[in-house]
Amino acid sequence: MVVSVEEHVVNLVSDTTKELLRVFADNVVESSEVTSGLTRIGEYELHDLVILDSKSFGVIIRVDSEAFQVLKGVHDRPEVALVRLGEIKGKIEKKGNAQDRFKN
Repeated sequence: MVVSVEEHVVNLVSDTTKELLRVFADNVVESSEVTSGLTRIGEYELHDLVILDSKSFGVIIRVDSEAFQVLKGVHDRPEVALVRLGEIKGKIEKKGNAQDRFKN
């Protein structure tokens, strides 16, 4: 649901997670899609970054009753795949860290 518009930025509330999101107006499209209301299956939830196999990963963009829709990390085009719980190899933690060459 759109809450407000500030120049080229739209503030909206997710109907699934109730989170406030700020997005560029050019990236917003009207949708008649209805969500299932689910945000989690097992240990995986909406917006998790997940490992699919040794060469691919993705982010969960929708949770259905028995599977996830995952936006895969393909470099040349967007690809959305329907992935069952057993096909996910693991989750990449959101709170990662990195160090520079001086270990800072």
